[in-house]
Amino acid sequence: MRKYIIAAFAFLTIGATQAQQKWSLEQCIEYALKNNLSIKSTELTTKSQEIRHQKARNQRLPDLSASGSQYFSFGQSMNNQGIYENKNSQSYSGGLSSSVNIFSGFQVKNNIKAQEFTLLATLEDLNKAKESMAMAIASAYLQVLYNKELHQVDLEQVTLSQTQLTRYESMAAHGKLFYQAVERSIFGFADVCA
Repeated sequence: MRKYIIAAFAFLTIGATQAQQKWSLEQCIEYALKNNLSIKSTELTTKSQEIRHQKARNQRLPDLSASGSQYFSFGQSMNNQGIYENKNSQSYSGGLSSSVNIFSGFQVKNNIKAQEFTLLATLEDLNKAKESMAMAIASAYLQVLYNKELHQVDLEQVTLSQTQLTRYESMAAHGKLFYQAVERSIFGFADVCA
C-alpha cells in the first residue's frame, strides 16, 4: 500500500513539474493504470493464462502431423556386375499421421476446467490490483486536498491573529486592555461562585 501512495505522489509531482498542469483525480488514476509496472505485469500474467486456457481447450481437437524427406546421391557406385559407374540417384519419402483422444479419464475436461478457474482468478487479481491502485491514488489525492485546506485555514488564522494583535495593541495604547482584563476576572469569578 505504501508503494502505491509513493507512486501516486510521484505521478502528481511529475505532472506538476513537467507541464505545470493541474491533474484531476481521473487523470491521475488513468495515468497510473496505464503506466504502473505492477499492473502491466499482472496484465501479462492474465494474457499468459488466457493462452494456457485456450491451449487446454484445443486438447480436444485431433492433432495432425506430416513429414517429408528427400535423398540425393551423386557419384560413382558399383553396379550388379562389379563395375564402377557414375550414377545419380534420388528418393522421396513422406508420412502423415493423426491422432484423436477418445477418452483419457476426464483428464482433458478437468484440465480445461482448472485452467478456466485459474483464468478467472488472474482476472480478479488484475481487477484487485487496479482497484487498489485507484484507491491509493484517491487517498493520496484527498490527502493533498486536505493539506491544502489546512494550509488555507492556517493562513486565515494568521490573519485573524494579526488583526487581534493590532486590536490589543490599540487597546493597550489607550489603557483599556487592563480594565477589560480586570472586568473579566471579576465577573468570571462572580459567575463561578453563583
